[in-house]
Amino acid sequence: MLGLFACGNDEKPPVTETTDPVTTAAPATTAAPATTAAPATTAAPATTAAPETTAAPETTAPPETQPVEVVLPYVNPLTGLPSAVDLSAKRPVAIMLNNLKVANPQIGIARADILYECLVEGGITRLMGVFSDYTGIESIGSVRSARDYYLDFAQNHDAIYICAGGSPQAYDELYARGIDFICGVNMYTPSTFHLDQNRVATMGSVHSLMTSGKGLTSGIAYKKYRTAIKDGYTTPFLFDVESCSSNEGSEATHLILNYSAAQIVQMIYSANTNTYYRFQFGTTAHVDGETNEQLNFTNVLIMYATVNVIPGDTSGRLDVGTVGIGEGYYVSGGKSVPIKWEKSDADAVIRLTTEDGKPLVMAPGKTFVSVLPTTAKASTQLNYRQS
Repeated sequence: MLGLFACGNDEKPPVTETTDPVTTAAPATTAAPATTAAPATTAAPATTAAPETTAAPETTAPPETQPVEVVLPYVNPLTGLPSAVDLSAKRPVAIMLNNLKVANPQIGIARADILYECLVEGGITRLMGVFSDYTGIESIGSVRSARDYYLDFAQNHDAIYICAGGSPQAYDELYARGIDFICGVNMYTPSTFHLDQNRVATMGSVHSLMTSGKGLTSGIAYKKYRTAIKDGYTTPFLFDVESCSSNEGSEATHLILNYSAAQIVQMIYSANTNTYYRFQFGTTAHVDGETNEQLNFTNVLIMYATVNVIPGDTSGRLDVGTVGIGEGYYVSGGKSVPIKWEKSDADAVIRLTTEDGKPLVMAPGKTFVSVLPTTAKASTQLNYRQS
C-alpha cells in the first residue's frame, strides 16, 4: 500500500583494315579498251511491312468497395451505446476524482460513462466517474476522498466505490451500510493504487494517487467483492433515440451552472457532434490529460438538491439531500425538458421522470450529472448567449 497525504561496356564495333593500292608506271597507251557495262544493280529486297500492332487490352476498373458496417453485439447499460463486450451483468466502479485547479487535468476521466459533480466544502466540487468497462485503462486519477452523499450516487448504479480517504460521515456510512469499497489511504490492497511521479513533481503527492484497470481488478478480487450486478437491480437510465424525452423540448444550447463563486460550469452544444462540451472555473476547457481532448457529453442531467453545512463540522462539510423528491432538467440534442427525480432511500436507485410522470428516456451516449443546490436554480441558464 502506498502511504499518501489526504499512484549499367558497350563493345566498340570491330575496325576493318584497308590496304592502299600499289602504284606502277603508267602503261603504254593503247586503244581504249571496250567499256564494260556497269554491273546490273540488284534491286533492294522488298521491305517487309512492320507487323500490325495489337491494341492493348482494355483495363477493367477495380470493383468499388463498400465500407463494411461493424455491428457490435452488445449494449453498454450505462450509455445505451453498442459495445463489443457484454457489460449487462458487470458491476461498474465509481471513482472519486480530484477537481481542484492544481489537480487538473485529470487522467482517464474521459473514459467515464457517467460523470457526477457536486459541491464539497469550501465552494469547490468533486467529481465521481462511473466506469463500466474499466479493465483496459492504464491510469485513472487522481483519486480523492469520499463524501457520504456520493455513496448514494454510486448506489444508483450498484457500483463498487473507489476513494482515497474520506470524511467521518462517509466512513460511518460505508461500514454501516456494508458498501463494497476500496480506499487508497485507510485500507490495504496490494496493487490497486500507484503514485504518478510526474504529478508528484508538479502537483504534490496528495494530487497524484492513481489507479488502473489492472489495479482495480486486483483490488476487487483481493477483497472478494461481488462482480455481477445484484439480483433485481433496475437501471435508472433508459435510452432510445427515437423517443428521447428532449426531442420536443425548448432550445438549450449553452448552459450556465453555478455551483459557487469558485466553480461555474458551462456546457456548450455542438451540432457537429451532437454533444455538450464542458468548461469549468468559468471559461477553462475541461480536458483529459491522457488525450488532451475536451470532455463532452450527449446528455446533461441537472438535479437540484438541498445543500447545507453540517452543524458543528469544523471543516464546513456539507449535507446534501439525496433522498426524497426534487426537480431538474434533462438536456440533450440542443433542447431541454423539466424533470423530476425521486429516491426513496439512500441505497435505492433514483427514479427519473418528465413533468407528466412518464419515465425519462435519454439519447444513447455519455451523461454528465450536475447536482446543484436548490438555491442555484434561479441562476441556472439553459440557452445563454454571450454578447
